[in-house]
Amino acid sequence: MKLILGLTGLFQGLLSCINIAFNISPKFSLILRVYYQQDGYDEVTKLYQLVLTTCPDETVAKNIAKHLVTEKLAACVNIIANITSVYSWQDELQCDNEVQLLIKTNEEKFAALNKRINQLHPYDVVEVIALNIQQGDMNYLNWITNTLK
Repeated sequence: MKLILGLTGLFQGLLSCINIAFNISPKFSLILRVYYQQDGYDEVTKLYQLVLTTCPDETVAKNIAKHLVTEKLAACVNIIANITSVYSWQDELQCDNEVQLLIKTNEEKFAALNKRINQLHPYDVVEVIALNIQQGDMNYLNWITNTLK
């Protein structure tokens, strides 16, 4: 068993995180993430995420966005039309117009959000990528928290 310890600072010192990874075997590892608050801050900050997904058209994009916001899985969804995606699908090069969704949420909602996107999406393989937000305006981050309640 191998132990990897890492210290990561989030939100400009408001909240810090220790990641402890245990590599139990080649096929199994366990990551323990411990958050701790620094003195002077009363509320623990959630880990916020920006989730990316693409849609074939604006109708699908708006439908997914409306469901995610009304079901409180996302605080806000930006819809960016007319992007071009170049990718390989079934060993053939594709170049398609798509619609990009930028979804603001938190880590606690990701599993349900991912499941819901896959239920609503017409693609066989759906792009759902979560990026952790390392810094942000505290008023905006608090708005995300309050909106997702």
